[in-house]
Amino acid sequence: MQASTVNFEDFSNNTPSQSQPNVTYSNNTDPSRSSHLRDKIRSLHHPVASFFHLLWKLSALIAYLFGGYMFANHFVIAFVTCVVLIAFDFWTTKNVSGRLMVGLRWWNEIKEDGSNEWVFESLEDKSKISSFEKVLFWGGLFGSPILWVTFAIVSFFGLNPRWLLITLIGAALGIANIVGYVKCARDARNKLKSMATSYIASTVINQSLQRV
Repeated sequence: MQASTVNFEDFSNNTPSQSQPNVTYSNNTDPSRSSHLRDKIRSLHHPVASFFHLLWKLSALIAYLFGGYMFANHFVIAFVTCVVLIAFDFWTTKNVSGRLMVGLRWWNEIKEDGSNEWVFESLEDKSKISSFEKVLFWGGLFGSPILWVTFAIVSFFGLNPRWLLITLIGAALGIANIVGYVKCARDARNKLKSMATSYIASTVINQSLQRV
């Protein structure tokens, strides 16, 4: 809303002044906020990955919320649409957006003896990662499963088992990505600590040898 200030000149002898009123307007909007947001968007190193990282999550949630209205008499169509979007989100987050936005990747391998093994990859040069992309990635990673769990609780108490199944699928795949990336981030920190410890130890040993 714009605020305006009107200054009228004094009237004399009950005769209106011939001069026009001086009208000034003040704009209350802060241009620094919009410019700050533009700078944040421009700082994205992988805008396409960031876009799809959020797109599939929002699309799946919107399809769930409005699927009952769009496909009122065709639950199968709504179910398939939601599950496909959830699967797209899981695959994109696991294989694309995590690798590009935060420099992390995980997967689980099944060995010949039937046991499974977690495998983690992490980018050593963190300077290629945008801080704003980190916020978008981790925010979307945790935000989506939280919403799915909330919808699951509502569907459970609302005695709606068909829609409850969709929420459980979304929550399960989202939590799987959370577990994988939390373990991957912890593994990356441990590797960084071990590299720093090894570097310090080698430096101390070299300096000791030089003194001898």
